[in-house]
Amino acid sequence: MTYKVRLTAKANKVYSEADSILKKKIAKCLKLLQETPKNHPQIKALKGEFAGKYRFRVGDYRVIYTRPPAKIGTDYVK
Repeated sequence: MTYKVRLTAKANKVYSEADSILKKKIAKCLKLLQETPKNHPQIKALKGEFAGKYRFRVGDYRVIYTRPPAKIGTDYVK
């Protein structure tokens, strides 16, 4: 089963302004989240203000998302 990944406006802006190397890394991350959003060494559950969300580390950036069954919404935080 594949999941739908939706980017927030902020995430879309960061992606469009990123250099080609970072874009490739982000695209790879998003593809992994579409296929297996639950199990990966770079995935960590967040606490506090972001409780219930998860992060996927991409270099100096973090892709913040919610797990299924909800649709995956992503945002980038540097």
